[in-house]
Amino acid sequence: MADPIKASEKGIELIEKARKAKQWNKTESDWIKQSLTSRSTLNRFWSRESIEAANFKAICNAVGANWFEVAAWTNESDDLAVDNFDVIDVTETRWVGRQVLITELVAKLQADCRVLSLVGITGIGYPC
Repeated sequence: MADPIKASEKGIELIEKARKAKQWNKTESDWIKQSLTSRSTLNRFWSRESIEAANFKAICNAVGANWFEVAAWTNESDDLAVDNFDVIDVTETRWVGRQVLITELVAKLQADCRVLSLVGITGIGYPC
């Protein structure tokens, strides 16, 4: 299971716009039904408390917002650079035996690196 996620201040603003466009209140029953979550989880979301990643994504998707833009990322500059790679769903990735490489890539993204490209066919090759 992925680590819990919470909304950023900017993310709450994005959700507010999307919610108002749908004419939903903050604990709309349709929102709860579409995201398959509870009113208390939706309240924790609005309070910017951490909630399970699956619930966070479902809440954002139900209102038509990109969860990645809504999430709060721990970073000194408050940019969308990921402070750790726990947000990656390891059940979906195939980076077996690449923990050191992943750590190096994350460190590069946290430093001065603006763009990082990974090129190649899955499962073969060697990082440059």
